[in-house]
Amino acid sequence: MTLKRFVSFLIPMILLVAAEIAAKPYRGAELRTNQAYTYGRYAVRYQSAPGAGQTSTFFTYHDGGIEWNEIDIEILGRYSDDIQFNTITPGQTNHVSHSYLNFHPHIDFHTYAFEWTPEYVAWFVDGEEVHRQTDEHIQTLVHPQKIMMNIWPPVYADWVGELDPKILPVFAYYDWVEYASYTPGEGDTGTDNNFTSQWHDDFDTWNRDRWSKATHTWGGNNSTFTPDNIHFQDGLMILCLTDSVNIGYQDRNRPDILWARGRDSQVTAKFSEPVGEETAETVGNYSIAGVTISGAELQPDGQTVVLNTSGMDRGSAYQLVCFNVKDTPPGNNTLLGANVNIRMDWSPNFPLHINVGGDTLGSYFGDQLWDPEVDYGYQDGANRTLSRGIDIAGTTLDSVYRDYREGLVAYRIRLPNGTYPVKLMFSENRFTEPEQRSFDVYIEGARTIDNLDLVTDAGEKTAQLISRENVEVRDGILDIHFSDTPHAGAVLNGITIEAPTTEIHNQSGVVPGNFQCSPAYPNPFNAATTFTYSMDAPGFVSAQILDLRGYPVTTIIHREMEAGRHSLRWNAGHSGSGMYLFRISAEINETIYRDIHKILYVK
Repeated sequence: MTLKRFVSFLIPMILLVAAEIAAKPYRGAELRTNQAYTYGRYAVRYQSAPGAGQTSTFFTYHDGGIEWNEIDIEILGRYSDDIQFNTITPGQTNHVSHSYLNFHPHIDFHTYAFEWTPEYVAWFVDGEEVHRQTDEHIQTLVHPQKIMMNIWPPVYADWVGELDPKILPVFAYYDWVEYASYTPGEGDTGTDNNFTSQWHDDFDTWNRDRWSKATHTWGGNNSTFTPDNIHFQDGLMILCLTDSVNIGYQDRNRPDILWARGRDSQVTAKFSEPVGEETAETVGNYSIAGVTISGAELQPDGQTVVLNTSGMDRGSAYQLVCFNVKDTPPGNNTLLGANVNIRMDWSPNFPLHINVGGDTLGSYFGDQLWDPEVDYGYQDGANRTLSRGIDIAGTTLDSVYRDYREGLVAYRIRLPNGTYPVKLMFSENRFTEPEQRSFDVYIEGARTIDNLDLVTDAGEKTAQLISRENVEVRDGILDIHFSDTPHAGAVLNGITIEAPTTEIHNQSGVVPGNFQCSPAYPNPFNAATTFTYSMDAPGFVSAQILDLRGYPVTTIIHREMEAGRHSLRWNAGHSGSGMYLFRISAEINETIYRDIHKILYVK
């Protein structure tokens, strides 16, 4: 090819790529190592970004076309209780698995890691192994891979949910990353000390010898990566997802109300971003015509406010009006005024039947996607199968057991607080051999079904009804979560919920167990932050703020406390900006409970 012909070919390609980048409506970010690594232990401590439609990640990657190698940790903003693991092998073959988290990953820092060896890839959360892959595909993960972290909005709404531009900007905060090489039998860390520590980066600065900032995009990415959306501050590396104009670690958008729902004497409102406690809990900043508002409590996620009300009539229509609520750093914006219709939660008749994966059928409600506007529905589980004409053994409800939804991550149902008998309906209509599908089921945070293999347990095309009594709902939503293997996603055919055996009204917020402390909110903060703790018996409580060396900065409380839900507020005042530790202990009935949280003060 002559130079002239090459130039004439190259210029249109450059213009095409430039046009594609410019057309992306959002700007994301990606930090990647300059060096590629092979077998080893890869670890990170970070706080993921909240909000549907995007994901913040930690992974290793080798793009070799058909020789693709990748090992992923994905935390999707749509979930408050889930983490996704994946290996991608030659042919761009995915081996996805979801695991339940017993904490909210978007409101505090946690440590995540994976070990990559010739025999297995295993994932860890806060030091505990939660998933392992050992099948033949692991032997194809042989290429050196770069360590990467990114935040981006996939175009695949069935996977990550719909992105509402009102939530932007959102941020993922990375505390540190470390790498240890695979040295079986002679290491200093990891499983059986089979790994040797090589380096640890605290992100005090941008180490340009180690890290590069990406500037690319691809077809499934609704953003373009820009270096301006990677920010180093106070020992953190911050990845930003923004619109295409207001890039960088800043927030020029005023908070807004996304939705409001009412039940009995409470209204729950969701803000588009974290808001400050003082203005969010000022009752005078809310108004509902004809309704008295007596209290406002900001929830641990920093975005949800529960209003205590009186005078609401379920048959009437209401609007919630809100004003003067301020957001948290890095913003300094005030909601001047907004209103939203209040959707009243349903009062279902019992028994409540749902035809998961199917349409309305007799007394069974048809399946639907979960979002704030509906009363029940699935998350993920895009694979819906309607089976016609097959016989299902062990039941007379063949028409329900024939239809199913596959690849589920969660199913959520709005219910009045109470204790319910719950029945889950399963039938394996796709696989015929054991060990082709297995998964765990969590109901209200408790592992209820362990390693369910429907073919092994019941046989193919055979109804299996699994009942659980005394399922307690305390927050108005029955949460069912599925943790699956990479062979195939979890499957569900139907749900039946019987009338509650007991009802719970006006809960004080005390959780089961003697003591629990929620993460700080807001966090990061620029003036004051609040900790909420619950204890179901009186006890002696002591809480301190420490610097990162463990030296005390101040004592917040050191005295006897009554049972109930309490809040502690720390005003950082003249303290220097940076990371601090909040340490709390409680002695209850001769048992000592301890908890510690990392908080970031940004002046």
